[in-house]
Amino acid sequence: MRNALYLFAIFTAILCAQKTDERIARIEENTSVIKESTKKSDERMGLCWHVLLAPILAHMDAAPYLVEIADAFAEAKLEAILIGNAGAALHSAPVTTVDFDFFYCGSQNHADAKIRQVAVLLGASISQPFPSLSSVYRILRQRPELQVDLTASIHGAKSFKSLRSQCTKIDLGERTILVASLADIIKSKKEAN
Repeated sequence: MRNALYLFAIFTAILCAQKTDERIARIEENTSVIKESTKKSDERMGLCWHVLLAPILAHMDAAPYLVEIADAFAEAKLEAILIGNAGAALHSAPVTTVDFDFFYCGSQNHADAKIRQVAVLLGASISQPFPSLSSVYRILRQRPELQVDLTASIHGAKSFKSLRSQCTKIDLGERTILVASLADIIKSKKEAN
């Protein structure tokens, strides 16, 4: 009976890994299909759909949050790279998210005070959901809602410096935010699952 359960667990893990790879492949395929379809729609409709969707998209703008986060990082002197689905969305990947994930530079001990300062500047609370297992910090604010997760290590990245070398810089007025490349974000997601 134990052997059967053990084999079932291994089989399930293999299927989950295969499904994750399949999902990532479908996301990559769908991204190119959506981009191509959007180009064709733009050509057919003369870009008028942008006018129709503008009121909806105006309520989905993450820029004010990113500016606020970038300001807090700058004041606290915390260097971080946007990763996860928010980073993928800035590369036009068809993903959704409700939080911002950042890979921060430095050891957990070195960055602890800076991260705490960021939380204060954002008017938020801070916690470590898994203090003994990882270096993840979660910054939460109720009004307006904001969730920022910060980590000192991510799957698939050799170092902060290597990830930074492939980053895109996004200008947000007076601030700039570093965004991991879409390839690095996908690689990290694959290796995490």
